[in-house]
Amino acid sequence: MKIQLEKIKELYGDNTLYEIKNNIDIVSNNLNYLGKYQIENIDEIFANYPYIFISSPELFRTKIDSFIEKLGIEYKEELERNMALWGNLL
Repeated sequence: MKIQLEKIKELYGDNTLYEIKNNIDIVSNNLNYLGKYQIENIDEIFANYPYIFISSPELFRTKIDSFIEKLGIEYKEELERNMALWGNLL
């Protein structure tokens, strides 16, 4: 996975990069947890929705588990077709 810092900076500014840096352990933990679901474009999701990953790991897990459950067994295909769904987690 390659973190797209320039894209994040372009979309959200320096303050977001600062928040990511100050919460890198939380962000890393949350990125790894999302990997459990074998989502293929995690780097793109992170670049477009970085604030999802800054929340506490407990809250992140609860949100992700609920989100995936609502999408159903074909969640990966649905998320690949419509990346805007990630905005529901903000």
